[in-house]
Amino acid sequence: MENEKNVKGWLVVLTSFLLMFLIFTTSISCMGVYIKPVSEALGITRTAFSMTITIGSFAMMLSAIFAGKLMAKVNIKYLMLLGIAMSAGSMLIYSFAQKIELFYFSAVLMGCAVSLTCNIPISVLIKEWFDGKNEGFALSIAFVGSGAGAMVLTPLYSYIIENIGWQYSFRFAALCMIIILIPSVILFIRQKERKQVNMETNIDARKLTLSDMLKMPATWLVLVGFVIISLANMIILNQGIPYWTDNGFTLAQAAKMISVASGLLIIGKLLVGKLIDKTGARIAAIICAAALSGSAASLWLAGVTHHIVFMITFIVGYAIGAAAATVVMPTVISYMYGNCDFGAIMGVFSMTGGAGGMIQVIFSAIYESTGNYNYAWGMVMALCVIMILLIALFVKPQNRRKTMPTQ
Repeated sequence: MENEKNVKGWLVVLTSFLLMFLIFTTSISCMGVYIKPVSEALGITRTAFSMTITIGSFAMMLSAIFAGKLMAKVNIKYLMLLGIAMSAGSMLIYSFAQKIELFYFSAVLMGCAVSLTCNIPISVLIKEWFDGKNEGFALSIAFVGSGAGAMVLTPLYSYIIENIGWQYSFRFAALCMIIILIPSVILFIRQKERKQVNMETNIDARKLTLSDMLKMPATWLVLVGFVIISLANMIILNQGIPYWTDNGFTLAQAAKMISVASGLLIIGKLLVGKLIDKTGARIAAIICAAALSGSAASLWLAGVTHHIVFMITFIVGYAIGAAAATVVMPTVISYMYGNCDFGAIMGVFSMTGGAGGMIQVIFSAIYESTGNYNYAWGMVMALCVIMILLIALFVKPQNRRKTMPTQ
């Protein structure tokens, strides 16, 4: 019986990997390859196209909190199937769009689809199936899907764009989502039966509610830290390629560097998962925040100098640091709050991904107004220092007894 449960749990992890590989990667990690070709084809500015990412991130941010609550009431399998359909539909709309307004409309669907299929439901499912035993490692395998997807899909989408057209790249993505993800979710996604807890005799077993957690100052400070983590990650993925190509790299060279970094992210996430299981979420969060900061700085300097040292430090830093936005976040929540309304608070924390995506459009706006990226990179580095301090100072267990209801 125990072996059967383990197999079911790991099949959930495998399906989660595929969801991250296709949906998260296509909607978040790979949008940078479309900025220049779509902007040129539609005759719009890069900032105008970057608003697609911002709108999608805003939709993801708003839908995240509702998705977290909804998963306590509705079977996650059905929500995932709805999200896959929305995601594939969004890709098809992108492929036929001739006006930027259609991109904006489709981005709303895509943002909602990510909330229903990726970080939130995956974190909830894996917590249910593993709950402290190899949880960090299971999360790392599931979220490795985004790194593996970026490694494979970034050069693949770039190839399709350069040789066939950006429209066909979107259509290819939609087809993959339909024929791979729908059968996988139907066959392998299931929720574990939840145990009932005696609330009368065990006060520590009572769940912290979302209201309890939002009253804690540390919650908001750590949320700001994760917003900056998301911002840095989004800028690397979506602005790194146009930044490098403006500084003498070809599209293929820039895409290759992102692809290699994303490929090493596979190893990085697995290492971070093991690190969480051995040393705890706080240490892992600090290490990832510092690594992501170093990666952003190295990307900037690599564009200026073309020096191999900065290219290597960018790749290695990103391979470790990007795990903060996926593998580390759910374990930080468990570490800070213990027994809590996990889906609801995960929904709130997942809003940081959308917030970071929204703010990153400022990066493009600074470029448009100044003609270069230097001021924008300076802003990013200042925010990274704040991020490290917030994570180091405020990721710690909260006083749970004070917020528990009394008999």
